[in-house]
Amino acid sequence: MTLITVEPVAAPTVEVPVETLSIETPTYTAFAAGPGGQSFVQKQLELPKLGQFDVAVAIVCCGVCYTDTMYAAMAEGMVVGHEIIGRVEFKGEAVTNVDIGDTIGFGYIRSTCLACQFCLSGQENMCPKRTTFTDGIGGLANASVWDSRFVYKIPSSIEPRHAGPLTCAGASVFGALYGYNVSPTATVGVVGMGGLGHLAIKFAKAWGCKATRVANKRAIEGWNGVTGLV
Repeated sequence: MTLITVEPVAAPTVEVPVETLSIETPTYTAFAAGPGGQSFVQKQLELPKLGQFDVAVAIVCCGVCYTDTMYAAMAEGMVVGHEIIGRVEFKGEAVTNVDIGDTIGFGYIRSTCLACQFCLSGQENMCPKRTTFTDGIGGLANASVWDSRFVYKIPSSIEPRHAGPLTCAGASVFGALYGYNVSPTATVGVVGMGGLGHLAIKFAKAWGCKATRVANKRAIEGWNGVTGLV
């Protein structure tokens, strides 16, 4: 038997020139899906007017998720991308959680009502009034406008290209660990070792859990925090 060491591969990212937004000429570049999602078309667009809770962000980079490819194939002209890292350039008068110049990350959800039973129970993704990255300009652009209550500061110790996937794959698996009140003494089963699975194992290990990978392929026990293999 030959054992090989498999190192995690960073998710692909799209890096674009970072533009300084101007309130006098609020235009920016976006890359919209072409016919069948097989190409991108560069467009110049006008920055939407900021609401009181909105931030205008100069995008630094954006990860590419398979969901983006599906939306791009279905909707010509859509600007996809929801693993977004950027710099706050402007903010509405009611924004208190971030400042101009902060590096932030944001992902699938653009906004919700924050008043329904789902929002009040921490399940904003189920809000019937939610808007997502598809409702407006996604991350494959030089800039976008987002509800500040759904953006998060990114520490300077994390490179933007590494932080991007945390806003989608990372948020998905962390939400499961947190939402189900997984204790540090629990044993966590992770099905597969893809983009989400390897992050689930990292998070579970950091949480103090015993992580077991459930798979139908041989793997190296102990890789990336795995303590068992089923």
